[in-house]
Amino acid sequence: MYNGFHVISTEKNVDIFIHGKDKVLQDTNISFFKNNNIVICTIGRLYVEDNKISQINASKYIYIVYEKSGIDGLIKIQGDFAFALINQQSISITAMRDIIGGYPLYWYTNGEQIILTTNLSVILRKFGKQRVNNEYIADFLSLPHCGFAEVPTDKTIFENVNRILPNQIFRSHKKNIEIIKKPSPFSDFVMQDIPSKGALESGSYIYKLGEEVTEILTNSIKLRAFGITASHLSGGYDSTGISLLSRKILKTNILTISQVYPFFQGLKREIEFINSVFEEYQDIFSYCYLLADKFKDFSNLDSTPILEEPSPCITSWKIREVTLKLLQSNNINTLFMGIGGDELFNVMSTSYIESLLAEKKISFAWAEAKKFGLLKARTGLLIFLESLSLFLSSRSRLWHQLLLTPIPWLNKEFAETYSISLRCYRMLKVNYWSSDSNQQYRILNTFVGQAGHVLRWKFAQSGSTHVTFPFLDLNLIRYSMTIPDYFRVNRGQEKPILAAAFKDILPKKIINRRTRGSFLELVLRGINENYELIKTIILDSDSHNFISPSKMVQYLDNIYHGKTVSMDLIDKFCLTLAILIWYDRTSVMYSEALSQVDFLVFPNSLE
Repeated sequence: MYNGFHVISTEKNVDIFIHGKDKVLQDTNISFFKNNNIVICTIGRLYVEDNKISQINASKYIYIVYEKSGIDGLIKIQGDFAFALINQQSISITAMRDIIGGYPLYWYTNGEQIILTTNLSVILRKFGKQRVNNEYIADFLSLPHCGFAEVPTDKTIFENVNRILPNQIFRSHKKNIEIIKKPSPFSDFVMQDIPSKGALESGSYIYKLGEEVTEILTNSIKLRAFGITASHLSGGYDSTGISLLSRKILKTNILTISQVYPFFQGLKREIEFINSVFEEYQDIFSYCYLLADKFKDFSNLDSTPILEEPSPCITSWKIREVTLKLLQSNNINTLFMGIGGDELFNVMSTSYIESLLAEKKISFAWAEAKKFGLLKARTGLLIFLESLSLFLSSRSRLWHQLLLTPIPWLNKEFAETYSISLRCYRMLKVNYWSSDSNQQYRILNTFVGQAGHVLRWKFAQSGSTHVTFPFLDLNLIRYSMTIPDYFRVNRGQEKPILAAAFKDILPKKIINRRTRGSFLELVLRGINENYELIKTIILDSDSHNFISPSKMVQYLDNIYHGKTVSMDLIDKFCLTLAILIWYDRTSVMYSEALSQVDFLVFPNSLE
């Protein structure tokens, strides 16, 4: 169970606690600051220009900003954090998460007390077992893929227990609670104009965009670097670029960690790209190849950790756990990852061309489809026809009914009661902030994808290793929104803007790569090798009212026997399994919640 903090407010006073298995604050990423009647409690890290203060005491920095600029100033702070600001005199609480949602915050009230906490387990310990929320389960199953770390809803897995979203501010005064929506940080950007034909043909404009991206990324890396730094390096543009740029900026040796799969057809070629980095920079890196073949998805499902809410990452936990131990053994404080680069600077061919068709730019759409045809395994004509089909069908009532085939193993009554098909449709476009285009939806969904990132919290719990994503910098996200999708694909080159940004540091082999590794084999072989365990988990779930165990086992058998399966349904299978595993562990979670210890911090030790 994770360490964290919680605040309990009544009509007469506010108490602040830390909780967990020990009271060693330096190992928990939690800080406090008190001045007169104001007390601030923070979990996580801040990424600010004056980072000496924030690294020593994040809560003190938040207090300084609050005194100077009030709530408006707090909204603009970057970092991976959650905080509560308590005014003991007025018995009021103001709380929020960072704009990405690095750490969760929950609240619950029984009418007499309000509890605000980073941990659901505290609510269970204080107020007893809560009923499971079927609305949340329906939302979870409607996620479009397994890349989401948090369901973008203020509901939680328990009824009447609420989540504070990254775009919300929580306020309470005595027994009264108010949820306020933050102003969007993305409402005032201006789309860049497409330059002259000469500038486009020469490539000078793409290089200009690349230089500006490098400048913003440089600042992002400087703000996030703390202590001994490592970087994940997969051999792609994103993680390799971050690793090499970090080495250049920080002027120090960086441990790079690469998960390699020499016995997987779809992934073994990545080793060539990783090797190209070390061949070119052999004297400036400490590097570690983590042979990950034996840590396939679904490995050790029976020994995964207890999570407070269902999480898609549970099916691939083993490789995460091994990576954590490696970081611990090297005393790593900060781990850089390349997550976000794809979402900010890549574009899906069909959705992009569909948007051009919607704007009646037929000839331009055809020209862009041909560009994608040079890059993808499919021809430009096929991409154009797929986009046209998507454009036409998206405007028909039939498409709304058939979008994302209903999950075949769901209980029919559950699927109809909670309108699963309609939820799947709505979830495709959901994010925390309003937006007006496919491009912005795609970019803003990077927030939902990383909010409440389980890895970040788990690593911080175990030796103060912090996972951070330089691409998910507010300034870089805003900048990427100003770039038309036209610049996100070049003839025969993926992510040309990142290629320009990293042109002086990326090996040519990576800049010129045309294919991506496929993780599908990793998933399928993991299912096959853990068939009996997965089957047992499913069959033991017959007391749950949302699935038909026999139908889910039938789908499992289809995978096991090599029958054709869709990636969409494999994602739904993993999401369903994550819920079943969570259900299986609830009794353990309740007992662990009861074993936790609370330490009163205010008004006791901070006085």
